[in-house]
Amino acid sequence: MRWIRHKMPWILGLLLLTGSLLGANRMMHNPRSDEGPRGRAASAQRNRANSASTDQGGINCQGLVVPELELTPLAPSQMGEVVEVFVRNEQKVKKDERLLRLGDEPARFKLREAESGLMVAKAMLSEAKAAVEKVKLERLGQKLKVDAKRREYDARKIELADAERMHQAGVGSDEKIQAARKMLEALDIAVQAEEIVLKIYDVSVPDYKVDQAAANVKLAETKRDEAQRMLDACVMKAPADGVIVRSYVGIGSKFGPQIQQPAFLFYSGGLTVRAEVDQEWASMVKEGQTARVVDYANSNQVWTGKVTFVANSFLPRRDAAMLPDVFQQNQERVLECRITLDPGQSMPRLNQKMRIYINPS
Repeated sequence: MRWIRHKMPWILGLLLLTGSLLGANRMMHNPRSDEGPRGRAASAQRNRANSASTDQGGINCQGLVVPELELTPLAPSQMGEVVEVFVRNEQKVKKDERLLRLGDEPARFKLREAESGLMVAKAMLSEAKAAVEKVKLERLGQKLKVDAKRREYDARKIELADAERMHQAGVGSDEKIQAARKMLEALDIAVQAEEIVLKIYDVSVPDYKVDQAAANVKLAETKRDEAQRMLDACVMKAPADGVIVRSYVGIGSKFGPQIQQPAFLFYSGGLTVRAEVDQEWASMVKEGQTARVVDYANSNQVWTGKVTFVANSFLPRRDAAMLPDVFQQNQERVLECRITLDPGQSMPRLNQKMRIYINPS
């Protein structure tokens, strides 16, 4: 024990020296662990800058196989629960092909209700039209009465004139002439009375009720069409020819105001290669240049194509999971180019990572 106490300082010194040597070796052979997110981002940027260098006057960069028209999330426009799914992942679909069906009992009830309302509105319109026709016929009958009274008045007027001529010739009495005159006055009043009734019919034709009933029919038709649209929306259809990249639904999935997840991820059109060029080489890229596209992990897979689009602005590098934040100033910015592959080649896969060589000549 005494020997150990005498040797303890030497043992501690040896342990301290060993620990120092191990720490120095780790610092020399391992990357710095205290770089943090900013240090790692700067290191990644340096690595990309080194890889995106010119090669025989051209440009090397990285890219990704993407849809020409971008990926589109699809969701039903109607709320409800999924009862049938007609497509699966990576399935090609045609425009208006069925994708899924929601339970449609509430929509069918609304349609039946709207159709019943339309039938009632049409019946009321028919009733209003019949009332108008009735008033028109009654007016016609009243006009005939007016004409008859006028003709009777004219006949009595002729009879009175004949009686007055006979009285002047000494035939007939004054009493008959006075009676004929009073009868003529009464007929004149009767004609006026019948004309007043005719005017009442003129102002009492219920045309406004027909207009009102017709407006109610149009409103009922709108409700019927809306109910039919809601029923049709229970069957979700493809908006165009394209590919269902991924399905997120199954039997029992629900959609409503609080559910923001799409039903499918979809794209239409062909595939293209999106290349990201660093700013220092951006001035060398132009539309029409030829390009060689190589699989990132297998150099034996090679495609050829042409630059068909060059962006007018620099944007942050795209994250596969989100849209770039164009307002964030500390993100590295690149120039996006689109490379259309030459026809006659087997197409690469969606989201396949690529190494790209752009020939400036």
